[in-house]
Amino acid sequence: MSQEKNKTCARKILDYISAGSFDRDAFSPDFEAWTSASGAIPGESYLKRAGGLVAAFTDGPHFKVLDITAEENRVAMRVHGVGEVITGKTYGNDYCFVIYCDDQGKIVRLYEYFNVNTVIEVLRPAFEELARRSQQGQ
Repeated sequence: MSQEKNKTCARKILDYISAGSFDRDAFSPDFEAWTSASGAIPGESYLKRAGGLVAAFTDGPHFKVLDITAEENRVAMRVHGVGEVITGKTYGNDYCFVIYCDDQGKIVRLYEYFNVNTVIEVLRPAFEELARRSQQGQ
């Protein structure tokens, strides 16, 4: 695939995370992921976790691609993510995604680097609040 098509392939992940849902056809059957928080995880687990992220936000998450570079089947994106979570705090984190796309434009592998401390300080309390509300039937 061309570098521009690979960039388009890679940008899809940000749209999917923001929407909280994924087009499974955009990922290869053997899709794998790695994140700063979890290390290596099966692709299906990544999609489930990333798809649930939107529930912690009242506004967002919104992503802005700051830099994007493609070479061969690899794309590197430096991204800033921001949004307001259900606890009222503002979440802001910087990411580096390294994404591998196959010849059909499907995501094969994804590496997601980010500041884990920000996740612990802002997102963890939001997910704890979601769990509390779920237990109370809200």
